This record gives sequence, structure tokens and C-alpha cells, in this order.
Amino acid sequence: MKKAIKVILIILIILIFLGTTFFLVDYARVQNKQKPIFCISNPAGTYMDGGTKEYYGLGYKIIDFNMLNRV
Repeated sequence: MKKAIKVILIILIILIFLGTTFFLVDYARVQNKQKPIFCISNPAGTYMDGGTKEYYGLGYKIIDFNMLNRV
């Protein structure tokens, strides 16, 4: 029983570490006007306002705003 809890805890810690790392890398890339690496593009998330796109990551969402006109 204790071994199973240890394995589950280790897997959970690894997932949290990977999620944090993926988020920080994608956040840095988006701040530098580059596309995120660890996200999946949502084809239904493309808007007809000039090319705004949605990307989904491991527990986070990135919206890339590309509008033609700003009012």
C-alpha cells in the first residue's frame, strides 16, 4: 500500500514539474512574439477578426491576438 502511494506521489510531482516547465517555456516564447511549442492549436478557436488563435497546453490556454483594426 505504501509503495503504491509513493509511486502515485512521484508521478504527480513529475506531472506538476513538467506542466510548470511547459508553461514557463511557452510563456517566454509568447512574450517574444513566437508561437508556443508545448501547446495544441485549436482549429475551432480561430476567429475571423484577422487571425486570432487559441492554443491549449497542459492546464493553461494561450490566445494569440492578431486583429486587423483596433478601435
